[in-house]
Amino acid sequence: VPWIKRTLAKVMLRVWPTLAVDPGLPPADISRDPDEVKRYVEDKRRVTVLTPGWAHAMEQAIARVESSAERLTLPMLWALGSADRLCDPQASL
Repeated sequence: VPWIKRTLAKVMLRVWPTLAVDPGLPPADISRDPDEVKRYVEDKRRVTVLTPGWAHAMEQAIARVESSAERLTLPMLWALGSADRLCDPQASL
């Protein structure tokens, strides 16, 4: 997330935490499968906006998970797509 968006989200968290903002993510970026993209776009339950409050809660959750990751003791296999356009695969390593 660009620094300007993170900064604005922090300001808006205090000023207007429920402000609905379109994240600007193209639906085509969720999958290379056109049928899956079509299902996603047509899904009536799909959330199309984010709020500063949601962004703040997500950042807190990510920090909690990252700080606890070393306590995971079960073997895991993480399959990361190298062509992901929404999440940088390098950020998961």
